[in-house]
Amino acid sequence: MSRIIGIVIIVVVAIALLIWFGFMDITPEGERVIDETQGGVGEVIEDAGTAIQDAGDDPEIVE
Repeated sequence: MSRIIGIVIIVVVAIALLIWFGFMDITPEGERVIDETQGGVGEVIEDAGTAIQDAGDDPEIVE
């Protein structure tokens, strides 16, 4: 499982570098999708943080 995650991260970084240095272009629609995805990921991270904090407050969940 960790190999798959590592490979995915490497591919994402490689694509990001190609875009950054101008070897690949992003359409305006692609930029919109990236912005929406970033917003969604931010919300998920906030929700996960809240869930972790709430779990710490609940003595039944903490072992």
